[in-house]
Amino acid sequence: MELLLACASAPDAQMLARIPELARAATGWDCLLRTASRNGVLPLLCWRLNALCPDELPPEIIERLRSHFRANAQRNLAFIGELLKILDLLAERGIEAIPLKGPAMAASLYGNIALRESVDLDILVRKEHIRAVNEVLSSRRFQPVRQFSAAQEAITLRSGCEFCFEREDGLLVEPHWDVTPGYFACEFDVEQLWQRARKTVLQGREVLEPCPEHLLFILCVHSLKHGWAELKYVADTAWLIGRRELDWDVLYRLGAETGTVRALNLGCSLAARLLGTELPAEAMKRIAGDRMTARLAARAASNLVAVVEQPHSFVKNSIFHLLARERWRDRIRYCFRVWFVPTPSDEDALRLPPGLSALYYPFHTGRMFVKYGLGSLRRPN
Repeated sequence: MELLLACASAPDAQMLARIPELARAATGWDCLLRTASRNGVLPLLCWRLNALCPDELPPEIIERLRSHFRANAQRNLAFIGELLKILDLLAERGIEAIPLKGPAMAASLYGNIALRESVDLDILVRKEHIRAVNEVLSSRRFQPVRQFSAAQEAITLRSGCEFCFEREDGLLVEPHWDVTPGYFACEFDVEQLWQRARKTVLQGREVLEPCPEHLLFILCVHSLKHGWAELKYVADTAWLIGRRELDWDVLYRLGAETGTVRALNLGCSLAARLLGTELPAEAMKRIAGDRMTARLAARAASNLVAVVEQPHSFVKNSIFHLLARERWRDRIRYCFRVWFVPTPSDEDALRLPPGLSALYYPFHTGRMFVKYGLGSLRRPN
């Protein structure tokens, strides 16, 4: 795990100097590769080992790493090619779009699209353009992963943040109109993101990207939503902090407005704790002043460095989400929206005529209680 953490860290002389020594001492290479793959950092592991100490690895291991690295690079190149075609088609309709995460972020943060694994393309558009975006994706042979009724589509547009499309070759595209779903109770004004977006170059083309402060906010909130389940999330945060000039006053002002100061502190704390990222004095002071951040960071770090994958449950993740929010009103909104606000799956389970749609509220609550409330009570200690 020490070797994996050193390879995932942002460029740091002290961390990099340890890699050859750790590689010489390593013996459980199959376990290391499985752990790196599960955490989404296999490309970083390969890149560091191939550059710094390829002769310290068994020949079959270095060949497996290089093979994976090449395949990931080819896949990300194909992703970027498709992304640029979609952006061109959107531009023809006068629709602005901002690539989020994925290979575009790999190019921007890591300086190499091959250093980050991507499973889909995330594109931010304004909500009023979402139907036109769906038409563009259909013209590229993408089909909705899930066919929504008109009522389900309305629910998703009101309380969700994305749709998901898939092509026959397995490529997924997710057009977003917000950065978090409604249930997460993060009142971020996405128009701020549009106003501060800036241009960058991707494969010789100008595209938009979030400003560094908004990108760190998105990374920390997105990673929290997933319970910081992969080391890849920490690496993204560490590389952003290490390679971008951040206005920390702007960042923490955004955190105060959205009730996500603890979420930001948690991401920064994990980057420093696991990957040796240097933080400014202001960030260190804020982290040290919140005991809950230390507790949550210790819990997340323990799960991340475990050789055996740790199980995740809805209840445990929900508690983690609640503890990571510093404002009680956000915790209350989160609980209310998770337990009482209907989702499209409720209509799948029970078809009601439009005049009785209000009954989905108690129906949703009943389903949640049966699935999670009674389920928890029935489990033996």
